[in-house]
Amino acid sequence: MNREYYNTLLYLYKGISHTHHLYYYEWDNLFGVMSVNSESFLPPWSGIKVHAPLSNKIYEVLIDHNFQQMMIYREIDGIKIFKSQDPKQVTFYISFYSISGYKKLLYF
Repeated sequence: MNREYYNTLLYLYKGISHTHHLYYYEWDNLFGVMSVNSESFLPPWSGIKVHAPLSNKIYEVLIDHNFQQMMIYREIDGIKIFKSQDPKQVTFYISFYSISGYKKLLYF
């Protein structure tokens, strides 16, 4: 199931990125979407990082239209998702500038 979630999210966010001018990155074992063009996937990154496994609940958050709108309107800075299952498989990036997005993310 986890691999199916990963593939669905990969294609979903690839499309959203191209449609809404977000910055999409893809490597062999992960993909990410950032609201600004930067090397922010690499340390050091200033802000809040929220890690989670790709569970049913996290998958529901990532496919939720309201969460996608947060990405499109740059209320959070980005996401990174690894292919392999891990407690830190999904990372949400929230800079201090977009801290209000963190509150919305907690609501989901």
